Amino acid sequence: MALRYAQDHWRDQRCGSSSKDKTAQYRSKNAKGKRWRDGLVYDHAIPCRYMLNDMLELPDVTPNSVRAVLEQFDVMVLITREENARLNASSLRQKMPADWDGVDSLARYKDKAVRIALIPNESFSEANE
Repeated sequence: MALRYAQDHWRDQRCGSSSKDKTAQYRSKNAKGKRWRDGLVYDHAIPCRYMLNDMLELPDVTPNSVRAVLEQFDVMVLITREENARLNASSLRQKMPADWDGVDSLARYKDKAVRIALIPNESFSEANE
């Protein structure tokens, strides 16, 4: 629950909103022009367990150390239900590809078993821009 609160607070601080349409950095090409309430799925590009593992391994828990983990792992994507079903049917539902470099947050969507074309979300904006 604490992780969920940290993520929600982070998104609100970063984007000035808690709207899924505004806090998702990417969306699939098939989701372009649609809103979350139209049946899109708000997906964690990197499954939460990776963020949780890094949080639990922090030697010193400070606002800056938690922020660094959130900046690295809290990447949200809007995809269609059909794309979500394809992702769930793959071995990548709750994990990153075996060859993940630890950097490319969108690696699950590029995997040959999934192949979901993503574009920057036109509704996403940083609060300080």
